[in-house]
Amino acid sequence: MPVMSGIEATKILKEKIKNREIPNTTIIALSAKDIDSEEDESFYKNSEFDFYLSKPISRKNIEKVLTQYNII
Repeated sequence: MPVMSGIEATKILKEKIKNREIPNTTIIALSAKDIDSEEDESFYKNSEFDFYLSKPISRKNIEKVLTQYNII
């Protein structure tokens, strides 16, 4: 993202959700990097994202996550 990272944007959105400035919104991160180490996986699990996907992704995985969060 050119102005801020996804993590920074997520923190702002979560704060707005907490303050009821915006409705509850599911935030799913999409990483260009394959999550292949425990450190990377821990990073995403400790972020404020509701879920994350890493590339390469499949239609099946996207549908599974969207269904899990009642988005589709």
